[in-house]
Amino acid sequence: MFDTPAKPGAASDFMARRLIRIVPLYWLVTALYLGIIQVSPGLASNYSAADIARSFFFIPTVRPDSPDVQPIVGQGWSLNYEMLFYVLFALALLVSRGSALALLSVAFVGFVLTHYTFDLGTPLHFWTTPIIMEFLAGVLIGMAARSGFSVPKWAGAIITLVGAWLFFSPGMPSITDENRLFVWGVPAAMVVGGLTLGKVEPRLGQNTFITLGDASYALYLIHPLCIRTLLLAAGRAGIDAGPLAWPLLVATVCAATVASVFVHRLVERPATRWLRSAYESLRRCRVPA
Repeated sequence: MFDTPAKPGAASDFMARRLIRIVPLYWLVTALYLGIIQVSPGLASNYSAADIARSFFFIPTVRPDSPDVQPIVGQGWSLNYEMLFYVLFALALLVSRGSALALLSVAFVGFVLTHYTFDLGTPLHFWTTPIIMEFLAGVLIGMAARSGFSVPKWAGAIITLVGAWLFFSPGMPSITDENRLFVWGVPAAMVVGGLTLGKVEPRLGQNTFITLGDASYALYLIHPLCIRTLLLAAGRAGIDAGPLAWPLLVATVCAATVASVFVHRLVERPATRWLRSAYESLRRCRVPA
């Protein structure tokens, strides 16, 4: 993180690598959703060409079938924030390390202040909600780790456990766009910071955690499809989901996890490798200015 600030091509290289990592599988799943909608009359929705384009290109928009600001792949709402962060981070790579952190801090704080000061349209109102401060917290944790800063393992474990307790505490208020940063953001930052800066690592099952981590993006994108498919199959088989709620929950989680590993290994990883290879070939072929 900020290893090569101000280096020529660092910003464009970072952005290209992020797009290669994020876009292909997201576009594939979006196309799959659209295909399912077309062949399933019960799921028909009045998506316009503009709605579809905004979904593909990470522009926040209100869904025509709900009041929520979501793309066609509903959980992709967080990618709309992620792409904004990538753009700002790429711009920060154009300047020195200290200036980069200042640029990101000013940008995020300024966006949040703008959110509460002006009446903005949907995309800007969405992009300036306080949730974006969670990205800044991630930058600070990453820079601290890269600089060699750490805390004792016992302290990291305590920070992690306190963050997890706050995250799941039944006494916390209901989540809203306005309080999310404190209700979820701060506890999440504590968990990530405690694990990262305390170098808290599992002693058993490391390969399993690595595999699940590698497949996490695929899981993020396909888990609703897996859950709905299994529940639909259970319904058609005459299984009453009520008394079997917990067994079905476990089954859907396991099915989605296994499916995500297969999608990662058979689709996402080969596509990413091919695109990265093509990108590296293109970089080598560039004629210096």
